[in-house]
Amino acid sequence: MRGLVTFCVVLGVVSLAGPKLVTLYREARTQRSQTVQVPVGGRAPPAVPAATADGELRIQVAPDGHYYLVAAVNGRDVHFVVDTGASTVALRETDARTAGLHIIGSDYSLPVSTANGRTYAAPVTLDSVAVGGIEVDGIQAAVLPDDKLQISLLGGTFLNRLQRFEASRGTLLFQN
Repeated sequence: MRGLVTFCVVLGVVSLAGPKLVTLYREARTQRSQTVQVPVGGRAPPAVPAATADGELRIQVAPDGHYYLVAAVNGRDVHFVVDTGASTVALRETDARTAGLHIIGSDYSLPVSTANGRTYAAPVTLDSVAVGGIEVDGIQAAVLPDDKLQISLLGGTFLNRLQRFEASRGTLLFQN
């Protein structure tokens, strides 16, 4: 008897959720099958942010599940991946030079833990970081050697200065 009741409950849940699951599966399969050009080096192309009149910026997820964008750091374009798990903005040394920062060996004084292990970073303050129509001044950041960081990270010291940021259904929303 207990087996029959369990079977009926499972059948009821599947009959209610089944059509929605099929729709979600088809949408996911369609999104995965779209052709995307990835430049040499393996990184997905950065999303072009679309700012709205009410200060919102929406960035679409890349095929690899990350959110890429180009932000102006001290007025210079830098390619980023948005990393909500990173406590700070982290720049590759090459990107730091592009933004007008000149780092020398003795500047790497801050011990940090990364996905690739422990290393040293150079703490810096960025004059500004701008994405679309959203600009934040005086951002604390860390510069890492290029061999320790594949792409610069837009992390907490920028994200936490926004009114709101959230990821939902393949779109990352910034609001200031």
